[in-house]
Amino acid sequence: MPDRLKRWHPVSAIQQYDLLDGYFGRRRTQMIFVLIAVSAVLFVWWASSMIAHTWGT
Repeated sequence: MPDRLKRWHPVSAIQQYDLLDGYFGRRRTQMIFVLIAVSAVLFVWWASSMIAHTWGT
């Protein structure tokens, strides 16, 4: 059993120091809005880049 605990130790360390989960763990709605906003910004950037390369010189 101690071998199994040693093997999972890095995983527990990552979970303990996870800053995103520490902040958004109790704020699931804010996390959803952040993900939607980031996705929208990336889509607008991608679309404008495609338009600029298509209509460009």
